[in-house]
Amino acid sequence: MNGEYFVWLSHDDTLMPYKVEAQLEAIRKSGNEDTIAQGNYSFINEATGGFVSTRFHEHYPIETINNGCFLFLWGETHFSNLLFSSKHFERIGTFNENAKTTQDQDMQFRLLRGRETVFIKEPVSMFRIHDESGSIKQKSFMFKENRALYLNMLNSLGKEEIESSGTKAGVLYARIASVVYSMGIGSELVEIEKLLQKELDTIFDIKSVGLFAEILNRGIVIFGAGAYGRRVKYELECRGISPTAFIDNDSSKCGTFIDGILCYGLDSLQKMEYPYVVIGQKAYADAYYQLRSKGYKYIILKDELDSALWSAPPSRIPKWEE
Repeated sequence: MNGEYFVWLSHDDTLMPYKVEAQLEAIRKSGNEDTIAQGNYSFINEATGGFVSTRFHEHYPIETINNGCFLFLWGETHFSNLLFSSKHFERIGTFNENAKTTQDQDMQFRLLRGRETVFIKEPVSMFRIHDESGSIKQKSFMFKENRALYLNMLNSLGKEEIESSGTKAGVLYARIASVVYSMGIGSELVEIEKLLQKELDTIFDIKSVGLFAEILNRGIVIFGAGAYGRRVKYELECRGISPTAFIDNDSSKCGTFIDGILCYGLDSLQKMEYPYVVIGQKAYADAYYQLRSKGYKYIILKDELDSALWSAPPSRIPKWEE
């Protein structure tokens, strides 16, 4: 490259027409040309047209969002929604070409660690969900590389540095443990849970978080029994909340036990005693409209749940079997 600023664009995603101009203007207004610009982003399902945008500024304090690694460690950055000065390559080096599926995440960690950012509220990039994406076709190898990367990142971060990024250490350990758990467990999860064990909070009143008080009163099921839904179950159980079932459109999963709870088809939901349904998908648009078309009203979206999880320290480590 020979430009002054760098933007990453994966081959199957798109940038919004105003992205570069808006983020450069935000950097200019910050008064520091080395400030890193972030932003919200959108998902679109190529097959269905289902569309959803993140709205992080409505769920977290802006000073937390702007605090370097917060969104990255919370699992909410995509490289395409960043823009930064090429001078940062002099500071942190270039991409690790030995990493086949995590080179962008490794770069983001080194880039954002200890830095202040500016945040654009409008979506600045869009991610296409389709069957030919590399994250689907290389899933097994990607999971292996990611488990190692997450453990290495946590080992390099001290508790003080984590909490300076805008979240309690225990909350972050629970989040990353859930991600690693959904990627096939392995020795990395054992090591991360050792860190989590030291940060458990058995005094915090989970009912002080309004959403969790409602869930405990009504009960909860998870719509989506894939990797992300399993992550949601793990994090809820870290707070002492036990989902009663998975709901999934995949008929091959229905009637089977997944992580110790039974999976049902969507029609079975109407026979239950009106529990809350949390959609266990990042790109939740299609699932949301499917639930609404069935007349179901007690729906919790990902951003709402994540905000509540961020506010509540974990009190226990879920049981699991290899």
